[in-house]
Amino acid sequence: MFIEGNYVAKSAHRTVYITTLVHRGFTYRLIPGTKVRAEQLAQLAGGCRYIWNEILHYQQQLYEVYYMHNATPPSPSAFTFYRYFTVLRAQTPWLQELSFATVRYTLKYLVDAYQGFFSEQQRVPELQE
Repeated sequence: MFIEGNYVAKSAHRTVYITTLVHRGFTYRLIPGTKVRAEQLAQLAGGCRYIWNEILHYQQQLYEVYYMHNATPPSPSAFTFYRYFTVLRAQTPWLQELSFATVRYTLKYLVDAYQGFFSEQQRVPELQE
């Protein structure tokens, strides 16, 4: 979560505007209660990580092809990622067992990461381990 604030420091001769950006993070600890639930959460986390890495790898390959031909690559959008996710999910049986919405929401984070990169506020998205 990001909080931006503008503060005004006044002196006898001039007014100075100071802009601050405070980074705040929250850490949550999940207590599943049972081993079955713990396995389900681990599978869900693995599915999200798998989708992130596959779509990121797909996007990187797409950029390489466009740069080899000196063409402008298309900007990554949620629509193209969702379309590729649908194809990938149909080809991967174990991915079909996981929650569609939860795993697909990972792509929203990937699109946000690319938008942050293109607006020069973040680094380029990286593979998840």
